[in-house]
Amino acid sequence: MKSPVVAALVFTALLQGCGDPVLRAADVPNWPLTVSEAQIVCAEGRPVRAVINGKPYALNGTEMAKYGIPALNHDQVDLFKPNPDPFLAARGFKAYGDGFNAAAEKACRGA
Repeated sequence: MKSPVVAALVFTALLQGCGDPVLRAADVPNWPLTVSEAQIVCAEGRPVRAVINGKPYALNGTEMAKYGIPALNHDQVDLFKPNPDPFLAARGFKAYGDGFNAAAEKACRGA
């Protein structure tokens, strides 16, 4: 029989992040990512981290420096779709994250 302490720790770990919003491609105009959803971690009403496929990405410099995690930017080439403009896409430009950023801000404000 498993220890009640272990069960409590597992339950607590599962609850962490349960209140964090999940952004979905179907709900965000101009979704820039190649994945269909991203969990947003909020702190003080602001988005600070995106968790994509179980991996955290910083949404600001403080979060990046504090935890040593990579930023969610175009360096993560596999995560961003090509730019919708064929001219820019042909030159390697990726989709802009404006819609994603606005949706993350709105989700963290609870709007």
